Amino acid sequence: MKIKDFLTNEHFIVWMLSKDTDGAAYWEDYIKRNPADKDAFYQAQFEFKKVHFQKETLSEVEKQELFSKIMGQYASKPRKLPNYFRKKMLYPIAAGVAILLSIGVYFQLAKSGPSDVEPIIGRVGETKEIQLITGEQEYVFQGNTVLQVDEEGIKNEEGDPIQVAEDTYNTLVVPYGRQSELVLSDGSRLWVNSGSTLKFPAKFSDEHRSIYLEGEIYIDVVQDKKRPFKVQTSKFDVDVYGTSFNVNAYTDSFDDKDRVVLVEGSVAVKTKKGGRAELSPNQALLIDDGEITKETVDVSRYISWKEGYLSFNQTPMEEVLMELSRYYNLSFSGGPNMVSGQTCTGKIYLSTNVSNVLETLSTMVDSSFKVEEK
Repeated sequence: MKIKDFLTNEHFIVWMLSKDTDGAAYWEDYIKRNPADKDAFYQAQFEFKKVHFQKETLSEVEKQELFSKIMGQYASKPRKLPNYFRKKMLYPIAAGVAILLSIGVYFQLAKSGPSDVEPIIGRVGETKEIQLITGEQEYVFQGNTVLQVDEEGIKNEEGDPIQVAEDTYNTLVVPYGRQSELVLSDGSRLWVNSGSTLKFPAKFSDEHRSIYLEGEIYIDVVQDKKRPFKVQTSKFDVDVYGTSFNVNAYTDSFDDKDRVVLVEGSVAVKTKKGGRAELSPNQALLIDDGEITKETVDVSRYISWKEGYLSFNQTPMEEVLMELSRYYNLSFSGGPNMVSGQTCTGKIYLSTNVSNVLETLSTMVDSSFKVEEK
């Protein structure tokens, strides 16, 4: 089944409401018998939990339309159900209507207009592997990876040591379609997003700590008052004394703006053109051709990628497609023209199956998507 199939399946809805052991056993057995549905099943649970509380956003007309559809479904010829679900379907019908209404809000089941929208084709590119370049040596890692810098050099997630050059910066290249984690020699932890290049030393000096970025990282910096921490990019620098923040400095960003988002602590941002600003928690700084703009934001929108999902709130579809193209190494044909003026609100779980992700996206906007190999 697909995500929509689960979310409109009364058996699934009843179990999500009751969460009892019989239902859990039923769906566990279902996934064992249908392993290809696993990603869609977990994505459906994720979506159900979000939309359960959104029914108030439906207009009265939409509620009535959905109510009529649902009542028509209940009035149709009954299907044979497993014993477990025969028992659970004794829930009042009104409860089922309320839940289906809430699902209708998120997936826009009551929207009007033609449904045969021309699809935007996402073509999957050849995914390159993560590279670590140190001195004249180059190491390649299969899939996403976690690296840790210590006194012996760099270790991979299996604990195997990698010899590094101590006198030069090492370069971590994370291509589109990949992500990585890195623990620096001082204990600071970084999450490196797709399409990023990070330069870092095997050991920081006694006076300062500096790294160089092109792309996006989330970093939790270990405090050290004697050695200030600095993130340097081609357009701006971030001075840090112990904090958690996100830096977005892609060269291919949707709106050509760089962004620093502060979660906790304090940072100062200096642009190459002389601008300077300090940030407090829950603030973001936009850097556009040297000009800086500070605003209060919901930080979860900008750091959710490291937790395995993307969060959007009236986000332009061009920006949404750009973020998905980075994570899944996709290129969209006809995307900017076909989605111009559309926005996206909701959360997209970054499933390992890109088709499931695009299916979720298509239910959130008036466009459809399909994937082709390059």
